[in-house]
Parts: sequence; C-alpha cells; structure tokens
Amino acid sequence: MVDKYVYHMSGAGKCPKALSAERLGYEPKEAPSWLETAANEGKLHEDWIVSQLESQGYNIGGRQAEMILDYPQFQLVGHIDGIAIKDNRQYLLEIKTMSHFEFQRWMKDTFLGFSTYADQISLYWQALKQQMTVAGALYVVKNRSSGYINQFIMPQPPSDFELVISKLIAVERAVAEGKLYEADFDPSSIECKRCNFRDQICLVNKEQLDPATEEVLIKATDMCREGKALIKQGEDFFKEGRDILANHVEAVSPDKKYILNVNDMNIARFNVKRVSYPKDAIESAFAPEIYKPLQKVSEYWQTNVTDLQKVEENGE
Repeated sequence: MVDKYVYHMSGAGKCPKALSAERLGYEPKEAPSWLETAANEGKLHEDWIVSQLESQGYNIGGRQAEMILDYPQFQLVGHIDGIAIKDNRQYLLEIKTMSHFEFQRWMKDTFLGFSTYADQISLYWQALKQQMTVAGALYVVKNRSSGYINQFIMPQPPSDFELVISKLIAVERAVAEGKLYEADFDPSSIECKRCNFRDQICLVNKEQLDPATEEVLIKATDMCREGKALIKQGEDFFKEGRDILANHVEAVSPDKKYILNVNDMNIARFNVKRVSYPKDAIESAFAPEIYKPLQKVSEYWQTNVTDLQKVEENGE
C-alpha cells in the first residue's frame, strides 16, 4: 500500500504551483528569520488571548486538537487553536497575531487579502463538524505592535472547502505526470513575492544575457532602487515643509480663502468640492446600453518594475 501524501491544512490554501513544486521535491529557499520570531511571539500572544476569552465567559478546550480529512489521493492534517464554548454553543477557535503592517492589511482586506487563512479555517471547520455541532468560528486577530484585537464570530466558513479539495486533486494529477501545476507569477501579490519557490519555478531566467548586456541591466536595476529611495526621501521632505505651511495658513484663515507669498512660493488655502460617481453604483443603477456608450476605454502596454529583494514582514 502506497502512503498518501499529507497536506497541512495551514498551507493547503497556497498557490497550487508552489504546492506542486513542494510535491516534486523542489528545494525552497531558506525562510526569512522574522518568520520564526513572529511564530514564537504568536504563541505567547495566543496564551494571553485565551485568558482574555475565558474572562469573557468562554470555556476554551481542545487546544491543538488534531483534525484529519481523508481523501483517496491525499490526507489533510491540521491542529486547531481550540474550541470555545459559551451559552451552550460550540465555536471553532482560531487565533492570528500580526505585525502592524499585516494587521492594517487585514483590517482593509480581511479574507480577500488572506485567502490561505480563509481556506485554513474552512478546512478546520469541515473536519470539526464531523465530530460535533459547530455554531460558528470565533476568529481573533491581534496586532502585536499596538495590542488592538479584531474579534468576531463567523456563522459560515469564509471559503468553499470543496474548491480547495478540487485544487489539491488537480495538484496531485499534475504531480503524477511529473509536471508543475500551471500558474502565472503575479508581481503585485504578496504571496508571490514571499514564495520560497519563486525563483525556481516562476522567475527562472529564460533569456541568456551576454555579460555586457547583463552589466547594463544590473546597473539599471540599481538605478531603480536608488531612485525609488530618493523619491521617498523627497516626498517625505516635501510633505514636512508643506504641512508647516498648511498649518500656518489654516491657523490664520480657518474658514476663508487665503493666499500667502513667501520666498517666491505661493501658498493658497481654499475650499475644494469634487463630485464623482462610483462605477459599481452606475452599473447597478442603469442598463448597459445607457452607460456603456459613455465609457472611455484605453488599452496600452505597461512595464512594471518590482523589487523582489524587499521581501520583508511589511509585505513590500
């Protein structure tokens, strides 16, 4: 009997191409040191959060209980943060701790920006409900820097676990053929930029550069990095000066138009009113034959430069 491959529920939501690379034995690059530090800090914060939940009247049990979902092609295994019981209702407990930048991203995007977390909790949910009645999931996200906590109860899983299973079946099919699952690198995706298989499976240089050309292009990338740093420095410098000037004219004339000329620079304070119409509101309110003739569509090629050296915890 051939042993089935075991996927961890915490990572099952990752890019299928990266999952297939792992299955095919590709060696990932070493994970950044901040990941281990963050994980260790997370354990300390998790214990504190459990204590806080108990003070709110929750009875917390089943911490790190093993969850298993078994399929013909593979097995999924995970360990939940716990089961929270209150008012005779049982909730799957999941706790996340994040850096300040990650937490800001979480508050803006929630599971839309953290799809792996959505798939993880959905898999836990499916496994746990095979053992007991689950009223929902108690989800707790803590900002490790400020201590702020985003806590809520979900009545339904945030993603469709069947889609996760279908993806893993497709990954297994590709692996059985000795192939990587086909997926494109997205330079705007934090997951892609942080992927430990990135350089091996998505950013393999297909063009062989001659030494002279490579030297010119390397110099150009250095120029981009230095230029971006100078732009940031200049923007910060300009903002500081502008704020000083703005604070002065606001103090002099808080509710009336005011113009000041200092050192051949004109500083004007005036009221601005802009009107805009949200695209989704227009499209929902009017038939396509009404709004489509008014659309102005432009199509063009664009070159984006993404600095992949900046794979830091802040998601840059």
